[in-house]
Amino acid sequence: MNRDQLLDAIGNTGESMLKETEQLRLNAAVNDATVTRNAVATTRRPARRKMMILLAACMILLLGTVAAYAAGWIGGRGGRAETGTNEEGEALFKYYPNEDMRVPITAITGNILNCTAQMKENWRILSAGNQLTPYAAPLPDSSSIPFIVSTGFNTVTEAAAYIGYADMVLPQFAQNTAPSYAYVQAIGTDPVEPHALLSAQEPDYLLCWMKLEACYALDGITVYLDNYVITEANEEPRAILSTAISNVPQEVEFVSDTATANNREFVVITEQNIDGSVDEDVVRKEYIWAENKVEYHLSIRYDVNDETTAAAEAIIADWMNSFPNE
Repeated sequence: MNRDQLLDAIGNTGESMLKETEQLRLNAAVNDATVTRNAVATTRRPARRKMMILLAACMILLLGTVAAYAAGWIGGRGGRAETGTNEEGEALFKYYPNEDMRVPITAITGNILNCTAQMKENWRILSAGNQLTPYAAPLPDSSSIPFIVSTGFNTVTEAAAYIGYADMVLPQFAQNTAPSYAYVQAIGTDPVEPHALLSAQEPDYLLCWMKLEACYALDGITVYLDNYVITEANEEPRAILSTAISNVPQEVEFVSDTATANNREFVVITEQNIDGSVDEDVVRKEYIWAENKVEYHLSIRYDVNDETTAAAEAIIADWMNSFPNE
């Protein structure tokens, strides 16, 4: 089983806890964008003129840096999105944060660190009696893959504390409102056999991937929060590369746009019909942001009317403005 197949299998783990429209896929490699720089020809100038040019250049660079930082282009903030289809013609989009998202394992301080011990126990159960298939025996957490552990919580505050990453941000409405469900999913990797579903020898799992997900039903509005954190044990510098947010992905397409708020430029993915028309009765959007090595997704679905539209806009604004001012 390769990594793409593995992450497809994750979608079948804890089915009741996962939102029905999400499919996760990680690609085996990331094609980094290549930046080309034009050479600048310079000539000798009188000393004073040269100084003035240098000062002007510094001012332009400084102003450009401030503007770029405010827009989330540098400083480890923000990212870009690509939309398209997969090999089966299903609509998907990819999000690329502007920096390597891996954090040191020492930055994770919560009880999620104990998951690796549970992963080892899962492996022992599966491998007992030469049962070399991950579906041969039940696991303590009802998972079918030894190095995936899901844990449920009553609030997102509890879920975030379980991860213990100090820079993770939670919107105020999520902290004060009971979710329909909230859980944390942890994925481990074996450095010796990182792609093995069931290793021949007892693995030494390392925590490499974490997702906090919560679902809210707020006055006719469905909201999903997904926060992703990866560690230095992860092979790739991105948490999630491809996402399909529709349960009829071959009948829709995704359009990428941006929304600016709180000195940040958020990526906005809108689902529309394959003919380019937007359902005027239902809104399906996903807002994405990356900051301090956390990838944030806010997915929102609601029927269009004055009341729900105003409420949805307030939820989105709350989420966007939850990130601290600098």
